[in-house]
Amino acid sequence: MSTSSFRRCAFLVGLVLLVTLGFRPGRGEEGQWPLSRIASLDLKAKGIEIPASEIWNSSRASLVDAVCRVGGATGSFVSSDGLILTNHHVAFRGVQSISTPEKNYLRDGFAAKDRKDERSARGYTCRITVGYRDVSAQVLEAAEKVEDPAGRSRAVREAMARISKEAEKENKGLTAEVSEMFQGSSYVLFLYQVIRDVRLVCVPPRAVGEYGGEEDNWVWPRHTGDFAFLRAYVAPDGTPAVYSPDNVPFHPKRWLRVNPKGVSEGDAVFLLGYPGRTYRHQSSWFLEVEERIRLPFYSGLFAEEIDIMEEASAKDPAVALALSPEIKGKANVEKNFRGKLLGMKRLGLVQKRRTEELEMMDYIEADPARGKQIGDVLGDLEAIYREVLAEGVEPHLLGRLTRDCKGMVLAQDVMSGAALRMRANGRRPAIWRDGAEDKRRARWESMLATHYEDVDARILAAILRRIVAVADAQEDTDWLAEVLSWMERHGPEGKGRDALAVARAVYAKSHLFDPATMEEMIQKRPEEVLRGGDPFVELSFIIQDPVQNFRRSAGVRRGKLDPVMARYIAARQLFRQENFCPDANSTLRMTTGHIRGYSPRDAVWSKPITTLRGVVEKNRGEEPFNAPERLVKLWESKDFGDYASPELGDVPVGILYDTDTTGGNSGSPVMDGKGRLVGVNFDRCFEATINDYQWSEDYSRSIGVDIRYVLWVTDKLMNAQWVVEELTAR
Repeated sequence: MSTSSFRRCAFLVGLVLLVTLGFRPGRGEEGQWPLSRIASLDLKAKGIEIPASEIWNSSRASLVDAVCRVGGATGSFVSSDGLILTNHHVAFRGVQSISTPEKNYLRDGFAAKDRKDERSARGYTCRITVGYRDVSAQVLEAAEKVEDPAGRSRAVREAMARISKEAEKENKGLTAEVSEMFQGSSYVLFLYQVIRDVRLVCVPPRAVGEYGGEEDNWVWPRHTGDFAFLRAYVAPDGTPAVYSPDNVPFHPKRWLRVNPKGVSEGDAVFLLGYPGRTYRHQSSWFLEVEERIRLPFYSGLFAEEIDIMEEASAKDPAVALALSPEIKGKANVEKNFRGKLLGMKRLGLVQKRRTEELEMMDYIEADPARGKQIGDVLGDLEAIYREVLAEGVEPHLLGRLTRDCKGMVLAQDVMSGAALRMRANGRRPAIWRDGAEDKRRARWESMLATHYEDVDARILAAILRRIVAVADAQEDTDWLAEVLSWMERHGPEGKGRDALAVARAVYAKSHLFDPATMEEMIQKRPEEVLRGGDPFVELSFIIQDPVQNFRRSAGVRRGKLDPVMARYIAARQLFRQENFCPDANSTLRMTTGHIRGYSPRDAVWSKPITTLRGVVEKNRGEEPFNAPERLVKLWESKDFGDYASPELGDVPVGILYDTDTTGGNSGSPVMDGKGRLVGVNFDRCFEATINDYQWSEDYSRSIGVDIRYVLWVTDKLMNAQWVVEELTAR
């Protein structure tokens, strides 16, 4: 099938369609619309002046072609030469990777003098959606006759992988992925053009791009210049290629035009982007697991880990630089999860959803035909989630033990390597083959680059303390007892329950922190590696079976859950008498709204636009409000250039709007009614963290940086006039 015909395919399943009911002009509206729905939206009623065909078009270039997924979030092409505008926090890891304590681009900012001076953003890729089609029938057919739940789950995954592989054969040079739109019932194949050479162009200082730090994170009013410029490169023949000095700028089919006048309160806006995950169509039992187990576990553990890393960072600039991406990432999740927990409790969301479900079932069972179609869906869901609740935090403890503890990461790598090297050389993954010693050393050196023994020991201790607490609360889990025994063996005498003493002892004993020693270990048989007595290897062996057991249980549950959730979604649609939008799943979506303030609490009204004056007013001269001295002087001299708002008499900085966004929308272009770029999305209000589970026009607000601040900072502060000229060229 050709790419053009592929793009013309529409979703076959009505589940992905929205109905637009009760829309009030000037008000926000729930909806993260997939590509298939854009053509049927009443855009004029939403204040959008351009036709739907300008936003998504299967036969010619449209705004969708100017939007890409980059760094796990969203970006937009803003020039014909592949210039990408996204967030500072999206580019953060790339800037950190080229920084040193002596030349700290993360602190001071990075501005290439010209294209030859642009630096590789290692590990970044850029993907552009070029087509889609519904493959629900093919996926469900593969699982239809499989009775075993685990087998059903496996059959679905295999069908998704097979369909993707076949599509890539039919569409040379493109990447294909099947995404689940509605659990257990709707699947869509997406085609992507993937660009593998992404470079840093202009990134403001951290004191601009992260102004306010965690104190202002998820907060309005906001004065953060959270933006950055990257560039996509391809081989001279236009095909995707990894970094090479010979590569040339990518030429997108469409790029966004800037509206240098920005927006005013009440203006209509819309976003295109790749929102990560929402859970609005999940059951009350899913929400109960979130509230009782997942959210409190991660917010509590991450808060402790952040404190540990920040304490070490305060003592050493090199440590601070190395740990900054992990601190930033975990701090963002911690505050987000804390906001979700507060929102769930404030709204009584679990009980509210449960009450809705009982009303739904009363409606379903009032009609025998409906009742037969849906069955005892609530009872089936309860039985599945009772198992999850019974497991508690154990799977999460094992997950963090194998991710957050450097010793365990290395131990698993060594054990895997030793096992894989038992195979014939040609049947091993490339990294474990003979002759790949240099690649292995580079791999381990990369793992060790952020290893600081005291930090890692204290993080391990935080996890071990939680394991001890769970073990003390129950007596029927073998793996917990084995871990306690391991602690007794390797900890100082009489301190086998002292998590920190044990953690420091095992780090002192381990030989895993030397690549040469690790190379020697993988040359042995796995049982010989285990007999070597390294404490992390022993612990890795202890948790091997429980990790696999929990994974198998999750696979079985998923196989049971998919068909139940298909019935649950059908019941919700029948009850609500609408075909609602599928939850966000990192596929391209559109959302609309207006520049609009809100009332976060009694007697408080927040305006929707902040200014440079607010940056200066917040400035304390120390983090997290340490504005660059030059920025303050520019404001004091009123050197605004052409970027000030006549209405405000100042440079606008932040904008607030009532669109429907979530994680992954970071970097999404904010466009006005004519499709012109007026801002860059980067956050939500603290009250809006709950909208991953339930959206409300009262509190669901998104935050972006005004395009006028982007231009002003790039021009006046960064002296990157050549970037501004490229951005505003017609």
